[in-house]
Amino acid sequence: MNNTWTPAQLLAPGVGVILDTETTDLDGRIIEISIIDAATGAVLMDQLVDPQGVPICAQAQTVHHINVADLVGAPTFAQVRPHLEQVLANRVIMAWNAPFDRERIAAEYALLGMGIPVWDWCCLMRLEASLLGCRWHKLGGPHRGLGDVLVARERLEALREIS
Repeated sequence: MNNTWTPAQLLAPGVGVILDTETTDLDGRIIEISIIDAATGAVLMDQLVDPQGVPICAQAQTVHHINVADLVGAPTFAQVRPHLEQVLANRVIMAWNAPFDRERIAAEYALLGMGIPVWDWCCLMRLEASLLGCRWHKLGGPHRGLGDVLVARERLEALREIS
């Protein structure tokens, strides 16, 4: 995990993407992956994912409001993996709580019998805490992938203004 980037560097064209996952549980399967271009905010991926029979725990469903019916017809992680790798290639991957998202993606790769690709990750939550000299703060987003990445980008832009 690399938090030596500055907000201005992370927002430069072609450098980074902001990613968020929603899951069946804190240590569960991915059921949504959303990714935007950090510089432009353009949506690069906003995909529901079939957890292949793993139930969504009630607490997680209360947070993200994704239910089993929403996932009918969604592709599996194995099916979205090639597009995911294409979107993330040669980019810094930012997430609000990057260790969580990285671990969930690594778990999906492990289920496929694969190691996670070597990607450069940056935790925006830790970057903000470091720059502001404070403890970690919650993102405060809507707890859906696309909404959360857009809020994370707003926070990163605010950090650029003060750093």
